[in-house]
Amino acid sequence: SFKCTTTTTTTTTTMKQNTTLVCVTRAHRPRVDKALGLFAQMFVKTLRSTPNGILDLKDAVTLLGMSKRRIYDITNVLDGISLIKKVSKNLVKGWPMEVTDEGLKRLVCEENKLDDLIKNTKHQSRCYLKRAQNGDVFLDFFITLAYLTYEDIQSLPLFEDQVVFVIRAPPETKLEVAHPKEDFQLHINSDSGPVDVLVCSDEVDVSNQSRRPEFDDWDYSYVPLRGTSAVSYRGEVCLS
Repeated sequence: SFKCTTTTTTTTTTMKQNTTLVCVTRAHRPRVDKALGLFAQMFVKTLRSTPNGILDLKDAVTLLGMSKRRIYDITNVLDGISLIKKVSKNLVKGWPMEVTDEGLKRLVCEENKLDDLIKNTKHQSRCYLKRAQNGDVFLDFFITLAYLTYEDIQSLPLFEDQVVFVIRAPPETKLEVAHPKEDFQLHINSDSGPVDVLVCSDEVDVSNQSRRPEFDDWDYSYVPLRGTSAVSYRGEVCLS
């Protein structure tokens, strides 16, 4: 549809005649109608309405009135964030996402616990920093205990049967994790200083690393983890 704007009349002295300028523009359509996010919501709604949870992309083109290119853009995004799974070239299936009220309450409870831990940690950090600035002699003793061991990390249920990377890098370091469709890849890029990567591995011998770490020149910014293999590199690091 089209709409006509106001017609204006101007006089051109060189031609000595009236010239009418008419500007015709398309009717205004909200930009949200063209947003990929809205189309993605329509696609997911259509997918969930299928009897077996599987949608043929050819049918989606007809049902949603979208171009095939737009449909593929949506499926690539949803597949990248693990909301759908590609069964074949033209068939996609939604991942089950059933959440009960009890499950939501449990998630809220866990989130509140994490918020409290973060809040307490920030408070303790500010207190320790203030005490250090005031020359608290007892703080030196606590600093000597401010490190983690290999056993500390391996004892956490979250890291059971997992490969753990501990990264120490300067500010403004860029870290990218590729989508693990096949091999896991981790890219770390720093232009302002070296990047230290510690890999916690069960294959590392920790029998002779039980002593407390030494501190040189009262530098507590970095303490190696016992039972780790370390890699230090300036520039870009790629772990795969």
